[in-house]
Amino acid sequence: MKKYFFIAALCTSVHLVGMDFSARELELQKSLDEFISNLNVSTQSQLLNIKKEAETDSIRHNIIHHAARDLDYLKMSLDNGFITLDTVDKNGNNLLHLACEYGNPQVVGYVMQERPELANRLNSNYRLPYEIAKTKVTSIRKRKK
Repeated sequence: MKKYFFIAALCTSVHLVGMDFSARELELQKSLDEFISNLNVSTQSQLLNIKKEAETDSIRHNIIHHAARDLDYLKMSLDNGFITLDTVDKNGNNLLHLACEYGNPQVVGYVMQERPELANRLNSNYRLPYEIAKTKVTSIRKRKK
């Protein structure tokens, strides 16, 4: 149990980061939509299905990252079935990994209360949430020197 409180304590030192789509990303999205509209119906259908899957992954990715920053948003996302506590992003990070990355001790505490076993899950880079929190704190301390 000490380990879980330590993770939450480490997270209090990490700064939150915002997520915004750049104008370039929106411009590329518009170009892709125009390209698809000029294809034959069969190819268009296949590409739209691929695009829909990618958008779903992208939406889920954005939801899990936002939820890791905001406990109320996390609870709303869970209540409405947008994500589960087992949802991972494209890098294999679960909510606990991300809450440690973004330094949100409230989300860390909530996830640890609901699903403490997530503290032992590795992401795609074979890192535990604890290791991410420790790296962040070390990085912040180095910048302050």
